[in-house]
Amino acid sequence: TSNLATSAPYVVSEDEAKFYYYGISPSPPRLLYRTDLLTRPWVKPQDLEAYHSPKRAIGVFGHKLNEVWDEVGKKVRDLLEQVAWTSIDVVQFITDHDGKEAKGPVVIWVGVHPTHGANQAEQIFKSAGNILELLKSYGIGDVTVEYRASIYRLLDGSPLLPPAF
Repeated sequence: TSNLATSAPYVVSEDEAKFYYYGISPSPPRLLYRTDLLTRPWVKPQDLEAYHSPKRAIGVFGHKLNEVWDEVGKKVRDLLEQVAWTSIDVVQFITDHDGKEAKGPVVIWVGVHPTHGANQAEQIFKSAGNILELLKSYGIGDVTVEYRASIYRLLDGSPLLPPAF
């Protein structure tokens, strides 16, 4: 990371960056930043038998953000102009804590190209604040913004064969 990133108040610990998305895939993405760092601190497992609580991503339904996403989504994209973003998704995460599921907040989940993420800490931090301000202007205050390392790959190939009868 750059000197700015390591000295700034918006840096996540190495363990949190590595294990925050544990469970969502065989090789979960690296967390770069999240807007609820202070209000929902990540707790590293401490015991000898400790393990990370697995997460899974689910869709978002029945939330006010769904009603305005066609308009807000474009504005979010525009606020990411200075960030090397690869994707923008709206998700919720369910975390399994000893057999009990806990649903997290609605998340605007921004993918950032991994080779640029560490060098863009300040831009990521500023864009996150701007996105939260945008959401407030729509009366939405219960959404967090998270940035992850992500590479977008367009899957392109031969068309599928027709189905066999």
